[in-house]
Amino acid sequence: MAAGESMSAGKYVDCHEHLSGNYKGICVGLIHDAKCRRTCFDESSDNYDGFCNFFQCWCLSPCTSETEAAAASAPIRH
Repeated sequence: MAAGESMSAGKYVDCHEHLSGNYKGICVGLIHDAKCRRTCFDESSDNYDGFCNFFQCWCLSPCTSETEAAAASAPIRH
């Protein structure tokens, strides 16, 4: 990466993990990851992956300029 180049410039970053709204039941990694991933794909065409964590199904969607701006303007906790 060139000096001064932003890591997210022109690329999607895994900054938007969210719980699946449609996955039913317990989600155990390696056992239910494929079901979780399919559920995430069915929920939204923006979702590009899904995985089990803490017995819940999490979906991943790319950052948009809107979510990046919100993260950048969020107050810093001290």
